[in-house]
Parts: sequence; C-alpha cells; structure tokens
Amino acid sequence: MTVATVTTIVEDCKSSTIVVTVATVILALFTFGVDELFSKSISNILGILINSFN
Repeated sequence: MTVATVTTIVEDCKSSTIVVTVATVILALFTFGVDELFSKSISNILGILINSFN
C-alpha cells in the first residue's frame, strides 16, 4: 500500500464520518420534534378528557 492509497482511505473515512455525524444529528432533532409533538398532543387529549368528565 502506498502513502497515496492510505491518504485516500483516510479521506474517505473522514467524509463518511462527517456524513454519519450529520445524519445522526438530523435524526436526533427529528426524534426530539416528534417526541415533543406527541407529548403535547397526549397532554391536550388527556386535558380534554379530564375536563369533559368534571
């Protein structure tokens, strides 16, 4: 293996790592948003049910 080949492999790994990191951050933000949305929705539904029985 030459130095150029190793350098190419290292650069490919760096770019792959950046892609995986960015995808992970986007997935985490999406998961957080969906979690917040459902938490608020369930809270509102429970509030409506509690108010309707009082």
